[in-house]
Amino acid sequence: MHKSNTHIALFVDDDARVIYFEKLLKDPHRKLVKFSTNDLENPYFSFDEFHLLILDLTTVNECDPLIIASFRKRKHLENTPFLYIYSESQSAIVEKLYKDRPKCLLADPFNQIEIDSLITTLSTLGDMQKNQGKYEEIFGSEKKIVNQIEQILQLHSLNKAATTDEFFFLMQKNIVKKIDLAFAAQRTLVLTAGPEKDQLVLRKFGENHSDIQKELVFDIRNSHIRGALADNTALILAEETMLDPFLQELGDVLSMEMNALLLLPVMVLQKTRMVILIVDKLYKTTFSDSDLALGSIISSKIRHILERLYLADNGADDLDANDILNSRGEVIAVEGHQVLDSVGFGLILFNQEYDVRFANSFARETFDLDKIDRLKMPDIIGDDAFRIIVKFLKKDAFPVLRQEIMINYPETRQLYLGYSLYLVDSRSGKRVYALTFMEISQTKRLQAEIIRMDRMASLGVLASGIAHEIRNPLAGIKAMAQTLQEELERGDPKNEYIDRIVRQVNRLDELLRSFFSYARPQRPNPVRCRIPEIVREVLPLFLRKIKDNNIVVKEIYSRELKEIFVDFHQIEQVFFNLIINAIDSMKEGGTLSIRARMPEETQPIIDRRQRIPKLFSDIYNEITISDTGKGMDGETLNNMYNPFFTTKSNGTGLGLSIVYQIVLEHGGQITVDSVPGRGSTFKILLPVYVSEDRSG
Repeated sequence: MHKSNTHIALFVDDDARVIYFEKLLKDPHRKLVKFSTNDLENPYFSFDEFHLLILDLTTVNECDPLIIASFRKRKHLENTPFLYIYSESQSAIVEKLYKDRPKCLLADPFNQIEIDSLITTLSTLGDMQKNQGKYEEIFGSEKKIVNQIEQILQLHSLNKAATTDEFFFLMQKNIVKKIDLAFAAQRTLVLTAGPEKDQLVLRKFGENHSDIQKELVFDIRNSHIRGALADNTALILAEETMLDPFLQELGDVLSMEMNALLLLPVMVLQKTRMVILIVDKLYKTTFSDSDLALGSIISSKIRHILERLYLADNGADDLDANDILNSRGEVIAVEGHQVLDSVGFGLILFNQEYDVRFANSFARETFDLDKIDRLKMPDIIGDDAFRIIVKFLKKDAFPVLRQEIMINYPETRQLYLGYSLYLVDSRSGKRVYALTFMEISQTKRLQAEIIRMDRMASLGVLASGIAHEIRNPLAGIKAMAQTLQEELERGDPKNEYIDRIVRQVNRLDELLRSFFSYARPQRPNPVRCRIPEIVREVLPLFLRKIKDNNIVVKEIYSRELKEIFVDFHQIEQVFFNLIINAIDSMKEGGTLSIRARMPEETQPIIDRRQRIPKLFSDIYNEITISDTGKGMDGETLNNMYNPFFTTKSNGTGLGLSIVYQIVLEHGGQITVDSVPGRGSTFKILLPVYVSEDRSG
């Protein structure tokens, strides 16, 4: 998607601050222009080309709010957002600037994330307000047309309807003929949504709305107007498009020939409730763009009246994407749900029976929902998480702010949410709740990673000291045993006991060597390597075991794969440990998959030692080692990197601990997904080789 440039005017009086902002706001899609605060009083400077104006008040000794207020009143700046940066000592001026809109105040010092998010938000807001100003100019001239339409069609008479049935009756009795006159049309038809999906109903009323003399049901599944109704799009149909099967059937039933048609859908609460069909112009062969514009205005006016009736008839049960309720209980109609679908958080509306009424795009993507029809909250978040939500609902103390919850999908993933709950409507006795949330799985993962690193570092220091104390007595035991062995006769049966002592000492010594690899990892000696070469050094060591266990090995390497910058032998040890674990988990056969590619995006790397900028690249290859074995349960996943934790009868419990340390020493990252009974997948990010001039 093309990203447009953001033009920013920076008012600052200190050269050091200019350099600071240039570095902080450096972005290929931003253009930063520096001004002095004295330029605020220059009437000849025009700033209408800027999307955002930043005033750094921290460098101004005396700032007169009246000067800023006068500057803000310039006609072309009324919709341009301002960002004021102030210090804690400037509380007086902040209080005076607080009423200025559109504006934002940012206290110094601040970080890059804070100012980046504000710039994005304020720039978008400014563009929306500028576009709104343009539209108001256009719509101002259209108000006269709308007023004339209301006078001609007398749409206000529809407000007399107490129910939706009465509304449709009044449409046919009072409005249809007036639409014929306004468009100089041969006939106007009003069809309503049918009882089933993709059905339209044409009714003929008698003396009142209860007297339905005739009812015709049409199926539009094979009609191309179905898409127009779903998109709420007004259309002009003529020539070949009139061969539509629905229109052909409609013409046959009504015994009329139709040459051109203006289709006006009326969508209320995200559903097509009514369709107005204006048939054939009396003096022209087809309808014009002006007719289409006029028809759209009429359908919009009718929609607002019908909307109130549906809310009155159905209360909160029909609340959907086009309606959000404010704190006073008033309905705020949002034209389309683009706004809700564009926000960076999830929103789910549900009623007191826990039926889901609306889920925005963020929520649908988070929970992988194709549609929300007939869904209840437990269907989305699971029974365990739902019970926690219900406890808050029963307390009836709203709003419920900044809570956290874990949603566990046993066969796929764990999802962490930070959420808030609101009561948005209770006027009709039927409550509607709003759940807003952000996915914080990434944050939780980073927190767990930091805790694990700190815990392992502490264990390493503690155990390293203990291991050192154990190793010294072991050396003495081994020396004494070997001395005794030399003094015994060759055939003496006591030699067997001494051999056992020496073997056990050697076993302990080997265990301590492995542990020192974990507790005191060697600094990597990185060189340019190719991932397939490292893998092919390791795999031949397991050919016999792979054959005996009936395991199929798959290697897949992306063409875009780059050389990595690692210690060959240490990464060889990483692959060795992961592959042997995968093979051991597939006693009854299975598939071992080894893949490598350039990832589309990477999760943040936790670099507590600040080594990435100095030694390694910040570009990574992703290596995935997967098996179809027995998988790991939650307890194993939580403890697998801890030293001496093992599920093998003959394991030391140091294999994955060493793997973890080696990957971290390379400035990389390792994660795992595992499902009991289905297998495990380890993903490793390792830095690629980048030439010194970084020209490649």
